[in-house]
Amino acid sequence: MFRHLPIYILCGVMVCTVALSSAMAEEEESSWYVQGYFKTFFTAFDPAGMSGADALPEEPMGGVSSNRLRLKFFWNPAEWFTFIAAYEMSPQLQFGGTMQLSALPAASPATYRVYDAREQLYPGPDGTTGTFSLHNNIDRLTLVFSAPFMDVSLGRQAIGFGSARVINPTDIFAPFSYQALDKEERYGIDAVRVTIPLGQMSELDMGYVFGKDASFSKSGAFLKGKMYFWDTDITLTSALFRDNLLLGVDIARAIGDAGFWLEAAYVFANLTDNYRPEDDYFRGSIGIDYNFADGVYVFAEYHFSSAGYTDPKDYLKAAGNVAYTEGGVQFLGQHYISLGMTHQTTPLITIGSQFVMNLLDPSVFWSANLAFSISDEATLEAGAFIAMGKEGRMQTLPNFAPQSEFGLYPNIYYTAMKVYF
Repeated sequence: MFRHLPIYILCGVMVCTVALSSAMAEEEESSWYVQGYFKTFFTAFDPAGMSGADALPEEPMGGVSSNRLRLKFFWNPAEWFTFIAAYEMSPQLQFGGTMQLSALPAASPATYRVYDAREQLYPGPDGTTGTFSLHNNIDRLTLVFSAPFMDVSLGRQAIGFGSARVINPTDIFAPFSYQALDKEERYGIDAVRVTIPLGQMSELDMGYVFGKDASFSKSGAFLKGKMYFWDTDITLTSALFRDNLLLGVDIARAIGDAGFWLEAAYVFANLTDNYRPEDDYFRGSIGIDYNFADGVYVFAEYHFSSAGYTDPKDYLKAAGNVAYTEGGVQFLGQHYISLGMTHQTTPLITIGSQFVMNLLDPSVFWSANLAFSISDEATLEAGAFIAMGKEGRMQTLPNFAPQSEFGLYPNIYYTAMKVYF
């Protein structure tokens, strides 16, 4: 019973708050509105090749038609209170090949939610994935209390850290995967968050993030201070996630007409349970960007991760590394360089290209996209992610040896239509 106490408290607070706000709304003008969007993605996968595997059949191309309907509800019955809710319904149709979930327009796993409705409605927990599946997601359910000296957010909400453009070392609760096609909405997690303004551009941000069943060993907490000195934004972050402690810094400022950022974090792995210093790791990203007058935006970023590996043969060890299972680390190597560009060629057309390169393999994951604005409420998009690197080698079953990181990735081709209302 006691492990569910935070759930009972949360539900009680929500019921009382809504009742109180409804009473106050009789005296104040209440405002509410509903927004949303419908997005449809058609994604084709060309599986990565494999050398030394003549006896194995070549895996055929596969694809997924993935749709997402999202409804967002906002209710502001009083100046000091706002209620936010969002719900998604996602039917998917798979055909041929193997569906590679990491590349689909899907959010992060629900690792920081007290309780979650069943994500896959059809065919159900006992059925196979099949060619058709239906998913849903209660992604926001937030109460926001506002006062001149403090803002409090309670419930399912978006929490993200860091200013780096490609890899955010301090973002550990619900990070995006690099190849996610839809990054518009960050995955909602259950938390209590308090933000206290300390000045015009400074604040103190703290919170507790609930894991499954509100278990302490599956939950987290954070304390973040943002300051502004010498025309520089400086953010210091400490976060406890599961049994790990993160200490991070994020620096962002202008250098002439260019933007500069430095984001770094050191993680004490399993600090509160069987601490072993050899499992600690450090990650850092440093970069610069520039907006040209003709609508061209470019950036460059270098990333280092001591959690990664220098020899491709060791990449399979990531499955048992706490940095990958709990810390949100995605790339398998240590040294990366990323370059990106977007250009609004006309008021209706935007093109973009970006790549990330493992400097030690070496291997590259390159992407390009084109977006066409049909109207203010509708957009068409097409693009591709192309993997370049040495293929993995199959020696004798089941012995498999990676030879490069991005040589393990599929090529991904997609089209998308997005309609907002």
